Amino acid sequence: MNTKEKTKKNKKTAAKSEGRIRVFKSISGKLVLLGTVAILTTVILGVTGISLINRNNGNAKVLEDINKISLLQNGNETSEVSFLYNLDNSNNETIVSNLESMQKAAADAEKYAGSANKDNIVTIAKDIDQNLQNMQTLVTLYQDRSFKSDSGLYAQFL
Repeated sequence: MNTKEKTKKNKKTAAKSEGRIRVFKSISGKLVLLGTVAILTTVILGVTGISLINRNNGNAKVLEDINKISLLQNGNETSEVSFLYNLDNSNNETIVSNLESMQKAAADAEKYAGSANKDNIVTIAKDIDQNLQNMQTLVTLYQDRSFKSDSGLYAQFL
């Protein structure tokens, strides 16, 4: 490369950089740059906010379903005590109904659960299923045997 070519190349480079610098020296250029940066910042903040809200919404739904399961379990404990006191099978049927509602709540929670909690919720759902099967067996056995003088095997025994 000779000196003339180097000079031409340097002039072209200087002209390009001077053109870029002129854009940033003018007020309209600065406004365009500032506007572009503001729009990009707004888009980034918006996308981040939406993703955080969606994640929080899923956690809130899981918490709601787990609270529902806990409330129904407390109701089941009360029904068990009532059954032991008066031997009324409607208490057991209430427990079965609550367990069915708990199954639905566990399935709903599993839909929204993240990977960290999914295994725990699956375990809860399996436990609920097992409890429901056991309770249905107890209701059937109670209907067959009973502890009242007018029904079941106990009535035949008296």
